[in-house]
Amino acid sequence: MTKRTLSNLGREMKEAYEAAGLDPVAVQKSLEEIPGAWEEKEIPDIPMFNHSLSSNIEALGFQRASEEAITGTLAIKFKSGGLYHYENFPDDMYRDLCAADSVGKFFHMHVRGKFSGERVG
Repeated sequence: MTKRTLSNLGREMKEAYEAAGLDPVAVQKSLEEIPGAWEEKEIPDIPMFNHSLSSNIEALGFQRASEEAITGTLAIKFKSGGLYHYENFPDDMYRDLCAADSVGKFFHMHVRGKFSGERVG
């Protein structure tokens, strides 16, 4: 699956426009006209496992970049409907997340704001 996302240039332009106080609709329209602001990104299809014990997280998944890698992509599907990927996520931290008494608390304490997440669905 591919997804159209903002390139680094597009993200920088968006931040500058928003800092200047421009309307989000105007920002989006402006970005549509800038060559190189968008790129097609391949989104990996990561197997997900239901996590019914969490009140916020519906499912978790993890995929290593290679057999030898110690990091990979963490996939989290929230019950609110959003699917996020967190790249370069340590595999030992994924095991800790799955084993946590509260997956939601673990996520808020150790993942959110500490790893860069991208909404992919």
